[in-house]
Amino acid sequence: MAEYTKIETARAIICDFCNQLYSDEPCEPADCDWLRMLEEDAADVAPVVHGRWAHLGGDEWCCSACGFVITTEGSWDKPTKKYCEDCVARMDGDDDAKAD
Repeated sequence: MAEYTKIETARAIICDFCNQLYSDEPCEPADCDWLRMLEEDAADVAPVVHGRWAHLGGDEWCCSACGFVITTEGSWDKPTKKYCEDCVARMDGDDDAKAD
C-alpha cells in the first residue's frame, strides 16, 4: 500500500518552502495559513483491492477477493463489471487479489 505523508514531514516541507519564498520575514507558524490546512481532517481513504472473475462453470462467476457469486444470465462470457458488487474489488485481473 502506498505510504501517506506524515504531518511532521509536510510541516517541515511547508516551512522550508515558506522560508525560501519569504526569507526577509520572520516565520510565524501560528499565523501560517498553509500550516492551518494540515489541521483539517485527513482524507477518508482505503486500500484498493484487486481481483478477477473466476469461472465456476456455466454462467456463474465469483470474485477472487471475497467469493461473491454472480451470473451472466445464460451467457458463458466473462462478466463485464469492473468492480465486485459485494466487496468493491477492482476486477483488473490480478490473480492474487492483493491490496495496494
